[in-house]
Amino acid sequence: MIALITNDCGTVSRGNKVLTSNMGFRGQDAWRRHPLFQNLWKNPFPGIKPAIIVFSAYVAGEYAYKYITLGPPPKKAAHH
Repeated sequence: MIALITNDCGTVSRGNKVLTSNMGFRGQDAWRRHPLFQNLWKNPFPGIKPAIIVFSAYVAGEYAYKYITLGPPPKKAAHH
């Protein structure tokens, strides 16, 4: 059994021989190798870290404000 290896350009190599295919859509995926699309997944959500920090500070501040102004939360009665 002889293995055929196909690359992105539509050429098929078998051993040392390189065969060209008659694909009508040669280079259809060339846009995927454009530099604009290379590093999309390194930082998919660019503002998520600062947003989490700011939101956490807001929640902690609101809890502290309510604790100071209203006192500790009421104790829940046991249901037993």
